[in-house]
Parts: sequence; C-alpha cells; structure tokens
Amino acid sequence: MPSIRINQFGGIKPKDSRGTGQPSRASIARNVNLEHGSLRPFRYPSLELETESKVCSMYKHECCFLTSDNPCASFTKGDTNCERVFSTGVMPWPAYTVVQKGNNCCEQECEVEWCRLGVPKPETIPEITGGYVLTDPVAGPQVVTGNYDCTVKGNFKACDYLSEIDIENGTITEPPELDDYCDLHGFPTAEPWQSDAFEQKKREPRSYIYTFVNEFGEESIPSEPSLVLDIDYDSPAEIEFVVPEMTDGFCDPLYIRVYRGVPTEPDIDNPLVAKNIELSNYKLNVNSTYLFVAEIPYQEGMITFVDDVPADCLGEACHSEYNEVPNECLQNIQITETGSLVASDGKNLWFSEPFKFNAWNCFMNLDDCIINFKVARDSIFVATDGFPYVIDVRENQDEECKCCRNVNKLLEPAPIVSGCSMVLTNNGAMWATDTGLARIGVGGFKIDTHSHMSERDWQEWFPHR
Repeated sequence: MPSIRINQFGGIKPKDSRGTGQPSRASIARNVNLEHGSLRPFRYPSLELETESKVCSMYKHECCFLTSDNPCASFTKGDTNCERVFSTGVMPWPAYTVVQKGNNCCEQECEVEWCRLGVPKPETIPEITGGYVLTDPVAGPQVVTGNYDCTVKGNFKACDYLSEIDIENGTITEPPELDDYCDLHGFPTAEPWQSDAFEQKKREPRSYIYTFVNEFGEESIPSEPSLVLDIDYDSPAEIEFVVPEMTDGFCDPLYIRVYRGVPTEPDIDNPLVAKNIELSNYKLNVNSTYLFVAEIPYQEGMITFVDDVPADCLGEACHSEYNEVPNECLQNIQITETGSLVASDGKNLWFSEPFKFNAWNCFMNLDDCIINFKVARDSIFVATDGFPYVIDVRENQDEECKCCRNVNKLLEPAPIVSGCSMVLTNNGAMWATDTGLARIGVGGFKIDTHSHMSERDWQEWFPHR
C-alpha cells in the first residue's frame, strides 16, 4: 500500500472532486478500507427485501419493518406488554396492529393485520323478552297477572307512574291516582305504602344495556337502554339483542358485557309527584346506574341471555360512556410519557385518556392549522401553517377543565413548508420554513440558518421538499 505524506497541513474541509482543492488540505474519511490503496467503504448497501407496493414511509419495530405508500404516515409504539403499534395514514382511519414477539421477520416483509382504533358502540337495543310482568309498558297501567301488594313501600311498578302515551298521535293521558289504581284492580286498599302482612311477590322495574370488549380489555360506549319492564324477583329475566357484522375497519371484539339497570325509587310518599312522572323523566332516572351482570363470548347474530344473578352479586357500575372512538381524520399519532396518545385534525389536537387508547374525548383547539408536532418529555412542540406552539404534556389540575393543558403560542410566525421536515432534537424541535431552518426549545425560538446563509440560498435547497 502506498504511503500518504502531507508536508504542510492546511486544515480540514469537506470532500471535493478529485483534482480540486489545495493539496495541503485533508478530507475526513472514517471507517474506510485502505487495503488496496484507495478509499473504499467496508460495506455497501444491499437489497434486503422487495415490496409489491411503493414504500414512502417505514417504521422499524423489533425486527419488523412496517411500511406504507403514504409519505405522511405516522407510527408510534404503545403499551410494551402487548406489542401494539399505532398508526395514522396507513389506513383511512387511525389503526393499530399487534407484532408478536419472537417472529422471525427480519428476512421478509412483516404481514400484519391493521384494525381500526377504538371499540365501536353497539348498534342495536336490547329487549327484555322473558321474566317480566307487563307485556307493554308504554301502553300505560294494565291488569297484572297474580297478586301485587300496593301497600308495601318500595314495591312499585314502572307502569304505576307512567303516563299513557299514544306514540302515533303524540298525546299523553294522565294515569289514575295511586289509590284508584289499587282499587280498580282489586288490590288491598290499606293506607298507601304502609307495611302489611299480605304476602305477595315483589317486583322491580329493570332496564339493560350491553357493551363490547376487545382483547386488551378496552370497552365500548354502552348500547341504548332497553325499555323499562317489571321483573319478578324470584324469576330470571331473559333479554335478546342482535349483533351485526363488524364494518368500517373494526376488528371483532372478544367479549360482550351485560349490565342491569335498577332505577332509583321516585318519591312515592308524595302521590302528586308519583302521578306526574312522565316516561322520559322515568327513563332518565333508570339510566343513572347500570351494574355488571356477566361477560359472554362475542358472536354475531341473535343473542339470548338469561339474567339470574341475585341483586347482591352484581358487579361494578358501567363507566364506559365516554369511550369515544377516535376521529377518522386524525394524523401524526404519537404517545406521551403519561400514556396518552396524541393526534391532530385540522386545528384540533386530540388526546386519549392515559393508557385507555380507545377513549378519545379530549381535544384542544388552536388558532392555526396543525401540520406536524413532536412529543418531548414534558412538552409538545407544534408546527402549524402560522405560529408555533409549546403545549404541556400533563393536564391541568382543574376539575372544571379536565382536557385543558398549558399552551404557549409564540409571537413570531414560522409556518412549516414540509411536514416531514420536522424532527425532535435533544432540547426541542426543528422544521423547515420559507426563510430558514427553525428551532424551538429551551433557548427559545430562532431561525438557525440565518447565521450561515441568506434566505435566497436557503430557497435553492428546496425546503418544501
């Protein structure tokens, strides 16, 4: 190998073409092969795999490469135990996929199934088909089969207090007085709602809802509640509902949870109050609390469920009424250290509940359209078509505004010209603007390239690309 001699070292400059530059200046060459007397790299790029579609975005998870033909696709890793990867831009809606550990996918393109993020709300309403006393609660008070004790406080029926409603004509007929109702049907006429030794079967008004649950324990918004019917305490109730085929990109859940709603008693000590309870108010009262009954395997078609669970064996109340499915148009999905997924939609920045990736009921509205953003440890740096923003990762400790976070809108506009140009730095973020390379972080905001080149020279670099 020939020797290299430099008689006078004139400094270091970027590599030039052969024959140009001063011979006293050197160029840096690291990790190169000099065995044959010339500068050669130890390794050359080689083709590892070929994809059938054009690849414009790529994300490496373990040994899997997740690709998309959308240059604006975004990826982020979620909960580490379940190996989920979340994405926007790969599908027409926010999606997730599960990458199993141990898959030998380093030599071939990973084949994964993308599912729409969130758990959909059940479309159909459950119906009580067995175990009830009255066949049609909307039709108003009717003769009940068997005996019913009008003298026991708390032993009331839904239809005792409902107005008679003509659904077609929209008219409401007031129900009879409580005493008259008992007299009319031959029931004991002792002082209303006083204890009596008369042995009767006790009944209660009930309503039911159901939800879907996926493999990660994420629960959907409950279905609409069933009509209120009187159920015998000693008899099981039977409910039916139809589960249609999953559409719009949602994958099948694993379970169906059934909840029972038992209403809070109206003020039956005051006959005037009880008399004037209309159907809408009574149903609102019924919807207040639904307790867990059972969890059954998910299946499509007609489902019949028999509820024979004693009242003292019911589980916790349903709290999934705010588990909103994320918007279809979300972009730039990322995750914070507090466990919330973050994505943008126009001027809105959306957040999921911490570690509840199916519940998207919080958003913040900014003054400018969000093009891209980066999540750091304590801050979210937002690049828009106008002014930059710095938003705190953590929520405010304000009960009246649970979705609020501290927002700092910078005074100097710096519209981003290429969404893909935004990168996260050690203490902030950078992106390309029309006038130069913008930097935002601990030291404030500035255009870094102003001290190195003119705005005209910067434009020759085609920053919009």
